[in-house]
Amino acid sequence: MAEGHRVFLIGGDTSSSPGLLFISVTLLGGKKENPGYHHGTQWREDLSVTDTLGDLLLALHLARAQGGKIASPDEEYLFEKHFNPMPRVQEGRALAERGLATAMINVSDGLFSSLMHICEETRVGATVWSERSPQCASFKSISSA
Repeated sequence: MAEGHRVFLIGGDTSSSPGLLFISVTLLGGKKENPGYHHGTQWREDLSVTDTLGDLLLALHLARAQGGKIASPDEEYLFEKHFNPMPRVQEGRALAERGLATAMINVSDGLFSSLMHICEETRVGATVWSERSPQCASFKSISSA
């Protein structure tokens, strides 16, 4: 998948669980000579995301609870998104090339975990309004049922 996006693999995150080994690769968009980093954030900047939040965690909970059985088109959409993730390479490149982002990070470990990394590295705090969190229609449909 990296070759299809002309991405250089420069790091990763390896995690394990009892009895199983799984590997999670984290990719950051940007030019090789000018990649996006976590430490560029400054006071009073806005936090933005390039996709909806919560979809993958909800899909994981549904997959565990239902043994991977799909019961609705909304679940099918979330399962597809979870089991076949698409990196936001074009968005990252566009932000970096236009100088619109002072820091970038993936949120595959969750928004708050990733935000903590940025806050620690930049020594700034953050305020997040959960009601402004972008959520897809499938997430809203399933989580409100």
